Amino acid sequence: MRPRELAFDELVQLVGIHCREIDAARLSPALGGSVVHLPDWVREYGLASSPWGIWLWTAPSGGHEAAGMGQATLDLPGGRYVVDALDTVTGAWISREVGTAPPLVIGLPRRNGPVLLRIVRQAERRGSSGDPVA
Repeated sequence: MRPRELAFDELVQLVGIHCREIDAARLSPALGGSVVHLPDWVREYGLASSPWGIWLWTAPSGGHEAAGMGQATLDLPGGRYVVDALDTVTGAWISREVGTAPPLVIGLPRRNGPVLLRIVRQAERRGSSGDPVA
């Protein structure tokens, strides 16, 4: 079953309720990015942008084990990204990883409640010659 994509207003409301440290009023619809794949256990999701990066909200469906990992794929502009995951029930940042797009393939923690991913594109590093550094 395909997860339901949240309407932007609904996403802003949920982020405001569950993630007090994030200024939901600064969120805007995610332009230039989309969700390609989410695990089967994701019931609903939403994608937004802010001055601090891209945000992916995922909420689990019932009937699956409480904790675990899945994999998400996002179509984002080319570059290197740092991805942090927030467990909205405990308020704890629970994982961090680095990935490269396109596409961006990342781990998605499965918790008892929603998880919010903060996805930040890193500045391209350049060497003394001006060439990109890996």
